[in-house]
Amino acid sequence: MGAIILNGKEVASQWEKKNSLRVQNLKAKGVNICLAVARFNDDEASKVYVRKKVAMCEKLGIKPILIEEEGLDQEKIENRVSSLNKDKEINGIIVQLPLPKGIDKERVLSLVSPEKDVDGLNVFSCGLLYKNMPGLRPCTPSGIIHLLKEYKIDLVGKRAVILGRSQLVGLPIFLMLLHENATPTIVHSKTKDLKNICKEADILIVATGRAKMVNREYVKEGAVVVDVGISRIEGKIVGDVDFEDVFDVAGYLTPVPGGVGPLTIMSLMENVINAASIQAGIKDDAF
Repeated sequence: MGAIILNGKEVASQWEKKNSLRVQNLKAKGVNICLAVARFNDDEASKVYVRKKVAMCEKLGIKPILIEEEGLDQEKIENRVSSLNKDKEINGIIVQLPLPKGIDKERVLSLVSPEKDVDGLNVFSCGLLYKNMPGLRPCTPSGIIHLLKEYKIDLVGKRAVILGRSQLVGLPIFLMLLHENATPTIVHSKTKDLKNICKEADILIVATGRAKMVNREYVKEGAVVVDVGISRIEGKIVGDVDFEDVFDVAGYLTPVPGGVGPLTIMSLMENVINAASIQAGIKDDAF
């Protein structure tokens, strides 16, 4: 019969309507929302992601300020971020990753004001997530939780295995699932008996950056499989999961593209709206 497709595009479309309404409501109260997107690298994929973020801002009525400066040293990047912090027009700041070689990423991210940290990557934001306190959350993990809830997938007590331990996805989704009363486990390249651990998962989240790494041998029958990866093979976009091989084993499965990606951007937009709402002292749907 095959897996039920977790259609991220469709869910993101509904989420977009909600976010659009919130932007309109805030504008009616005199709040004009502004997001600064700073790209300091010469990475082609980053340029694409930045364009998508700017386009979605414009679609929702959020003012984007685009900063694209390559070849800056540590001090100049830090000064640029500090100036964005001080700009009262700006509600949210994104420092597009990766940063150029030789730049201290953690130092730069730690400079972003917590109230403007719409990527949820500042040390303060990470601490709020750890303590399960209200705050701006990392966008991809938030999008995944939103997707699972929209499909009414029960998380309580479920064995969730996260393949990948990055600060962008693996670690934060571990904490978010734990806060939802799932029983999460992180596995990685050094984990012994990797396939069998993955095969025990009710929910398998794959974020390795290795195209088509996960096949049916990793998946328990009926499991929920969320593919966070995105790669290009012979001109075709694929994920970290071999979709065709896993399709008739999994119970639920995200496609690539059209799965997690659209939800990441919509989660970012929600963070920007939340930040603007809180900064204006207006209680709407923020947190």
